[in-house]
Amino acid sequence: MTELGKISSQLLRLQFDQIGSLFEEDGRFVTKHSLNPAFHFQDRYSLSQIKRGPFPNDEVFYRSLLDTFLVHVQDLDMSHHCFRAPVPTEGEFDNPETYRRATDLWNDFVTIGLKLDSSENRFDYLAAGKALEGAIPSLATTNHPEVTECFGSGFAISHPDLSINNIFVDEEYNITCIIDWSFASTVPIPQLLITPGMPHPRDQPSASATASFRTSFMDHMGVTNGASSVLWSYAERIWHFIRWVNMDSLCDFQHFSALYGLIKDISVASPLKHIRNLQQRPDMEQVRMELVLEDLSPEQIKNEERKYFSAVTDGWRRYKTAKKLTDQFRQSDELVISASVWSSSEWAC
Repeated sequence: MTELGKISSQLLRLQFDQIGSLFEEDGRFVTKHSLNPAFHFQDRYSLSQIKRGPFPNDEVFYRSLLDTFLVHVQDLDMSHHCFRAPVPTEGEFDNPETYRRATDLWNDFVTIGLKLDSSENRFDYLAAGKALEGAIPSLATTNHPEVTECFGSGFAISHPDLSINNIFVDEEYNITCIIDWSFASTVPIPQLLITPGMPHPRDQPSASATASFRTSFMDHMGVTNGASSVLWSYAERIWHFIRWVNMDSLCDFQHFSALYGLIKDISVASPLKHIRNLQQRPDMEQVRMELVLEDLSPEQIKNEERKYFSAVTDGWRRYKTAKKLTDQFRQSDELVISASVWSSSEWAC
């Protein structure tokens, strides 16, 4: 992380006046439309209505990322994303067997009613994304004097996939090269200074890794902790925002909750309550009705459930367990299922 902090300080010095991907023209590099994964992965390349840049400032860029997310949750496959029932992760459990049982139960649970691509799940994501529209100004630093005076007002070059697969080291773990720069883009400075997650960018870095990265960056930039503290707070916000709009995380609700403090109405106690209030707006009700039209029929859903549970061991018992959990889930529209539920002996598979 110390070396990556140094490399980031070097990249920060290479600034452009727009946000976009780098293309070579007439012997020089220029910024054009963005090849950012958020605009292309998960079939997003097929979305003709989204704006891919280049972008004049970070606020316009972030709005376009969020707009892309909003189209995705209405029109594209939701993969493993269930807003109120995030995928269990191995680190949440004491041993591999408990984790295996939790993932089995999660798969059983989301199969009941085909929750992932249901209008209900899509509508939750849509409302949460709409709520975050109000947070965009709190993410932008283009006009923030404490940032621009110390670090410049342009946009720095960033590696598109800074993961262990693209970093080469020697026997003493010194970085010798970083490969796969083909989709290199310019980004807002706070995004460049997100501590790289390892082994995958979506992985939250440890406190020690973050400290090493930031200390190295500041040492090589010659700035004090006070001068960069504002930037670090923005970098943390942007990490959650990028995970949210990219939909490359296993726990979307965690990222939404972290961003919620930027937009919440102080009269609303919880993120889900805020979403429920938003969903009652007439314009949102119209969208909900449109989403419902795309749902499979009850008979089609039952057929898919039968296929799944007939193919797993002890399928009938697992069906009854998942159905019971689903019934409890539907009794409260502000319930988010956590690891403690997946591992509870009450639902043991």
